Amino acid sequence: MELTLGRVAAATADAERSVGFADRSGDGFWRMASRTKHADALHQAGQRAAARERFAEAEAMQAQRQPAYPRLYSLQGFRYADLLLAEAEGGGLGRVDKAPGRRRNRERSVVAGPEWPRPRRDAPGRTGRPHGPLPAGDPAGGGMD
Repeated sequence: MELTLGRVAAATADAERSVGFADRSGDGFWRMASRTKHADALHQAGQRAAARERFAEAEAMQAQRQPAYPRLYSLQGFRYADLLLAEAEGGGLGRVDKAPGRRRNRERSVVAGPEWPRPRRDAPGRTGRPHGPLPAGDPAGGGMD
């Protein structure tokens, strides 16, 4: 909550304390999750190197807890991805197109093809389904036609 309110220093300190509490609890999930919270707070405070270290610790814990899912996922993975994307954008790892109009038009042509914009689903004659009504007797229809 403190990060949302812009209290980055307080959020960083509280997240660091939560790592200690989680370690004392011995619960593997909370130990990993508290590290991602702390790493996220460090990232928001501009301490990317320290954030990377905390995320690496959390990912190692995740791999140990669930060997079939060694990467961070869900909210923890989102936080890590936020750091990685910020580094890619700000660190020169990838070229960011500075002409948003050109980028938007290019994305439209890739996503929608030449018929952009697409017709509205609630236009007359549309059923609200992407491919029209289901065939009679289709079990997915549920008798709703």
